[in-house]
Amino acid sequence: MGITDSIATCTLLVETGHAVHTVLGDNLNIKLTSSEDIALFEAYLEAGEVL
Repeated sequence: MGITDSIATCTLLVETGHAVHTVLGDNLNIKLTSSEDIALFEAYLEAGEVL
């Protein structure tokens, strides 16, 4: 199939012949995966920017 060591979904799609597109989104739609992400979320929370 031509798949290498890819773990990213978009890379797997490209490697299997599918098109990948980007779209505009909300800057507050963050993924909490690291301590830096959590610190950013806490800053948003303290600023009252989290719904």
